[in-house]
Amino acid sequence: MGRSTLRWLLTATLLLGSSRGQAQTRVPGLAPVEPDRVTILTIRVGRALPPLVAFQERARQSVEAHMHAEIVSMDELLTRKGSLQKELAQCKGDPRCFARLLSGTVDARYLLVLTASNQDDLRLLGARLIDLKTLSVVGEAVDELGGTQTFLDAIPARIQASVPKDRWDPFGQLQIDINEPGAQVRINERIVGLSPVGKVGFLLPGTYQVAASKDGWSSATGSANVERNGQAALQLNLQALARPEDEGSVWPWILGIGGVLVVGAAVTAAVVVSGGEDVDPSFCSARDPALCP
Repeated sequence: MGRSTLRWLLTATLLLGSSRGQAQTRVPGLAPVEPDRVTILTIRVGRALPPLVAFQERARQSVEAHMHAEIVSMDELLTRKGSLQKELAQCKGDPRCFARLLSGTVDARYLLVLTASNQDDLRLLGARLIDLKTLSVVGEAVDELGGTQTFLDAIPARIQASVPKDRWDPFGQLQIDINEPGAQVRINERIVGLSPVGKVGFLLPGTYQVAASKDGWSSATGSANVERNGQAALQLNLQALARPEDEGSVWPWILGIGGVLVVGAAVTAAVVVSGGEDVDPSFCSARDPALCP
């Protein structure tokens, strides 16, 4: 098979449709729009190719790291219908063919297909992203692998080339700093975790409302505007509230003094009464009873 024929074949049969360096939290459900539902198919032609599961896993990692998307697995379907893989390969890139075979079986909007070939010393890797609803090709890319580049290493760049630019890395980040550890943190009313939460990533552009609360501390709220490929920062400061035991401890002390004062007043009153003319004759403190009146 000649190079031009093989290249045409790979382009016709394309069906497809770096992880970030800093650790960041990803919180599902914060995006204002639902993620795209994407299913992945890999077609391999030739020998000495990586295992199918390796292709699928690397493609999944690339999509999840760089797109607002949810991966829909076809593993169960392919296992149940053993001939489906071959039938899909025979679609030769026709979106209608893919839609017909997958309709009612896979709940996905997009089909991402990788096509890898290692024949006649020609190593080609292609990607195509297909909209199964509109039956149209969203994007595609195919090229030779250069030098010592491996199929798996080339997957992220090939997928990126087949995806519209506005859908690749559309995210921003939000750095949240809270002065008190162990505070519950919410973003848009959704619990993120306990402080320190650090950096929240994979956020679509927009304004996010953040709240922090902890027993014994006043709550704090704030908002931050996240831009694409940008990093916003928000500082929230909680203030310690007076503890109930501290507030209550003053009153027993005052009541104690009051009690002494009351008792003292009673004794004084008794002394005053005992010194008057109408003294109870039975009350006398003299040593000699004869001296008592």
